Amino acid sequence: MAGERQFGVIYGATVSITGQTAAGIVVNSFEKSESVEKATARNEQGKVTDTKAYSKTTSISIRGKLDVSLATFPVTAGNTIVISGSTYMIDSVTATENNTDFADVAITASKQDSTTLTVYS
Repeated sequence: MAGERQFGVIYGATVSITGQTAAGIVVNSFEKSESVEKATARNEQGKVTDTKAYSKTTSISIRGKLDVSLATFPVTAGNTIVISGSTYMIDSVTATENNTDFADVAITASKQDSTTLTVYS
């Protein structure tokens, strides 16, 4: 079937945060991006002759509504989150509350190459 389309959040069925199996949010969007650090070499005219990628970073962003069934929101910056078997360091957590909608939550996290992640203590 050509031209099939995805609807909704389908990426990464398993979310685990520090031993808990729920992130405490109902996910509305998920974004994943990859980037590399590069080194370049130039010749005597200043033109780039070589470029080498040497460090890859994968970043994720999750947005959703706060799940009030949990007594406390388990997500904190400096902790880790596991999505589809990959572990990321949580860079930031933003919770926005207002009087006309459910509380919004945004989580950003990243990992670099095969680095060892040590949580904030």
